[in-house]
Amino acid sequence: MKKLVWGLTFFGIALWSLLSWGTYLLLGGTSEFLTANAELVGANPEWQYWLQAAIRVAEQFGAAAIWIVWAIGGLVALGCGWLIARLLKPRADAASVISGPHSAATK
Repeated sequence: MKKLVWGLTFFGIALWSLLSWGTYLLLGGTSEFLTANAELVGANPEWQYWLQAAIRVAEQFGAAAIWIVWAIGGLVALGCGWLIARLLKPRADAASVISGPHSAATK
């Protein structure tokens, strides 16, 4: 059962990583598209420059946010997998209480 829990945990982390990677690619493609078409927004060349710079800054902050959210999600998934595996582990003291020398069946 423990192997199943850890297998599902790592499968979930793989899916989470694919989702984060897709978001990163989408962010990069969107910012490239907006930067390339900045001249359509304003006729003033100064606006185009500042718009392109703002889009690049937003892309960098977005990429950092994606990495941070990915790391937090991965840690949460590992923590949940560890907790579930620990809760499903049979306890040695539970078996000794049922069949131990102080049980009601031996009195």
